[in-house]
Amino acid sequence: MTYIQSIHIGILRYPNAQEATILGLRDLFIIANQIGQTIKEQSLPQLKVSIINLEDTINYADIAFLQSYTQEKCFSALIIPPDLSGIPKISTDDRYIKFLRLHYKKGTILASVCTGAFLLANTGLLTNRHVTTHWKYGNILKNFFPEILLQIDKLLVDDKDIITTSGGMCWADMGLCLINRLLGPTVMAETSKMCLLQPYRREQRHYSIFEPQMDHEDNNILKVQRWIETAKIKEPITLKTLSKISKLKIRTLQRRFVKATGLNITEYVQRYRVKQSQVFLQYTDMSVKQIAHNVGYNDDNAFSKVFIKIVGLKPNVYRQAFSVL
Repeated sequence: MTYIQSIHIGILRYPNAQEATILGLRDLFIIANQIGQTIKEQSLPQLKVSIINLEDTINYADIAFLQSYTQEKCFSALIIPPDLSGIPKISTDDRYIKFLRLHYKKGTILASVCTGAFLLANTGLLTNRHVTTHWKYGNILKNFFPEILLQIDKLLVDDKDIITTSGGMCWADMGLCLINRLLGPTVMAETSKMCLLQPYRREQRHYSIFEPQMDHEDNNILKVQRWIETAKIKEPITLKTLSKISKLKIRTLQRRFVKATGLNITEYVQRYRVKQSQVFLQYTDMSVKQIAHNVGYNDDNAFSKVFIKIVGLKPNVYRQAFSVL
């Protein structure tokens, strides 16, 4: 029987790329290799990591683990780290786009962490594909690339040969996903336990804060959005009131609101109220009943149901996880 001796994984290194992703993944794969060697029932391959530099201006010659890249080298997976300043400046760079397309055609899994999804999207390979990114950049990504199927509540989306994760520190989730895919669930589970990591099936909505879509050009709807932001959130918000503010008939208001924000008015107001409640849960010791009242709910059970629907956690569980008190 013939066994594969090694599996090659490439991690892109570009100006301002997040070093935590690059070095953290390298270390995680080393630990997975060590654990794989202890499983006597199987002869598992080793994960070999190449840090790939396509920039002539970066000098990493003093880093021992930097491996030279050759056009002929075959990778099982290529990983795009996020840019520390936001959307990577290399997102539209033809060198990177051609590089990723070339290896995708060879059967390489393409993976992005956080805003690395912008470079991945510019390859044209995400059309009608399920994708996630950081919640703060979700609307921007969707506006730039309306053909993608954005799943912003997901921390990680594994769409076979395309894998995307949300936040900048979700490189660990990406790493565990690839370890599971390439070395199997036993090595993945043991690696997660060794590193005190949760398995990667978590949800981004536990961490996100509502970021309303404001970069549209419908001034009537912007007036409504700004009014909601400054209104006494505990008071009722009615369609009649919003119609007067927008100077639009109710049906026209509802239609244009969905078109501009991606949400109907009820969903939008619910998300805004939940956003305010998250602040109270994190920074005060008010009871859930008090918080519900302060954000416009007379029934704390009704508030809890909406909170769970949007955040994915009960209010008290959210407080336990994120309270600073």
